[in-house]
Amino acid sequence: MRVAVPVEEPSFNSKVSEHFGKAKYVAVFLVTGRKLSGAELIELPEGHTPGELPALLKEKCVDVLLANRVGGRALSHFQALGIKVITGAEGRAIDVVRLFLKSIESTES
Repeated sequence: MRVAVPVEEPSFNSKVSEHFGKAKYVAVFLVTGRKLSGAELIELPEGHTPGELPALLKEKCVDVLLANRVGGRALSHFQALGIKVITGAEGRAIDVVRLFLKSIESTES
């Protein structure tokens, strides 16, 4: 599974961006067996068109987006592409992903 988090700075320890559409970077974490097994940073293009960023994340095989806020139009694009969106994420990207993984484990137990 690949989990994406929009971030303010080019770092996995960066804070989650306030709004997905204004993020300059996305941290993509590879999860294998409910454990982090890799990560990459993607610099997002400025002046993107509607649907461009969801399509970019789909190309990167992202399954889940953890974000603070996502606009309605972007949310529709993510849903159409089969990418699950979870909003309300705050804090450092790496911590948000670890919390997400713990929540998956607790629902499976």
